[in-house]
Amino acid sequence: MHRAGLLLLILPLVVGLAGCAEPRPAAPGAAAGGSAATTPTTQLDADLSTSSPTAAAPGDSSASPSSAPRTSASSGSGSAAPKACKQAALRVDVVQGDSGAGNETREIVFTNESDVTCTLRGAPDVFVLDADGSQVGRAAEPTGQAVTTARIRPHGAARATLTSVNIGTDGGPLGEACAPVDGNGYAVTAPGSTRFTTVKHGVPACTGDQVWMRISPVVVDRGSEG
Repeated sequence: MHRAGLLLLILPLVVGLAGCAEPRPAAPGAAAGGSAATTPTTQLDADLSTSSPTAAAPGDSSASPSSAPRTSASSGSGSAAPKACKQAALRVDVVQGDSGAGNETREIVFTNESDVTCTLRGAPDVFVLDADGSQVGRAAEPTGQAVTTARIRPHGAARATLTSVNIGTDGGPLGEACAPVDGNGYAVTAPGSTRFTTVKHGVPACTGDQVWMRISPVVVDRGSEG
């Protein structure tokens, strides 16, 4: 009986103390109802997506390559390479060369009459003309030798070697397939040109479709290098 009475006295005292306790402070960011507040991430992402880009600092290697000044690749490269020789600036001559067994050789000489160095590369076009200025037979075929660029200084010269079958007056080794006539000269077109120069030169020529002339690529004369 004494223990029960003691409990009855203590219980009201505990209840009264509980009612007098102060409420616990809400956690930072918590709502008034006790739940944690949410961060407005949607608005934050929108603000970041519309922000202006940061300008690159002077000398920043991450700057766009297009912002760097462009320089010419040819700047300071020196003088330009010589241009191809123009037909009108070349004097063309045909010079008798050495003859071998069954062949005759002539040199087609190109003299640069301009005031600047120019170039020729490859074999010229050469064919025989009759008295009326018409082509006789086939043009000379290239020999197929290695090609180099001939740089010709002003008033210098370069040449190509024309080799023809010694057809004589009866066709020589080509016989009736040649059907020779007397030619009145050569038409010579420098490599890279579309015009030809006429050079008077008495020469027998084949009227048929036989290959009877071959022409080498142009090479510069010694001392005429540009």
